[in-house]
Amino acid sequence: MIINVCFCDRYDPQLNKWTKVASMSTRRLGVGVAVLGGYLYAVGGSDGTSPLNTGKAIVWSFKI
Repeated sequence: MIINVCFCDRYDPQLNKWTKVASMSTRRLGVGVAVLGGYLYAVGGSDGTSPLNTGKAIVWSFKI
């Protein structure tokens, strides 16, 4: 089963602990993620029906 989600957790390896961070505004499936300039970005993906519009490529960012 494949599901699309909008939540995000952050892992701290020093504490061996997961904590919740800000949710994405929309659910996404197959999202690419990257860190740049101290931010975690979620880009692209699908809503489960069709690919994300390229004009809305960045769907979420979080200061790490």
